[in-house]
Amino acid sequence: MNYYVIKKNQKDYDIEKYSDSEWKNVKDKLNQNNIVHITNDLSDLKIQHYELKEIIWGRVFNKCSCNYRKIYVPLSTDIEQMEKEFQVISKKLEEELDLEYEQICKRKQERYQKSKERNAEFSRPLIEQFNKLIPVDSDKETALKLWKQHDFLMPPPDVISKYKIETDMSWTQFAHFVRNNY
Repeated sequence: MNYYVIKKNQKDYDIEKYSDSEWKNVKDKLNQNNIVHITNDLSDLKIQHYELKEIIWGRVFNKCSCNYRKIYVPLSTDIEQMEKEFQVISKKLEEELDLEYEQICKRKQERYQKSKERNAEFSRPLIEQFNKLIPVDSDKETALKLWKQHDFLMPPPDVISKYKIETDMSWTQFAHFVRNNY
């Protein structure tokens, strides 16, 4: 059984369909002052009184903005027809939202790659300078002691990066490990 709820919004009135389970979850959350009428019958005279042309038949989750987008279908007494229209509209909307989400993810990845390249560009000369302080061919213990003596140079020299990768620790954990053990 469906519930058809007429609600007052800022400008005029909307009607929305809720299933039994949806209605049980939503009825306490809705502002009761905005609910004008609740019915189980689409041919109810109150619906005709408000001259409603569209009904909110369902919602689709929008991953981009993390909310639900309402789907309006033309209001009629033919429930099967409205359900078919909802399916068509929701499928089209889901495809559009998925495409938009993929584009946003792609743009974020591109920005991340650009910033990573930019940082590498600026970091490499510093790393070369630090490589002179802590030579690449030094043994592990000497290199780590020198790194500690030089107050944990960042960006780290290549030899330190190599030893850090072997430990599978974060930079903070690795620095604490070197501080305590060398």
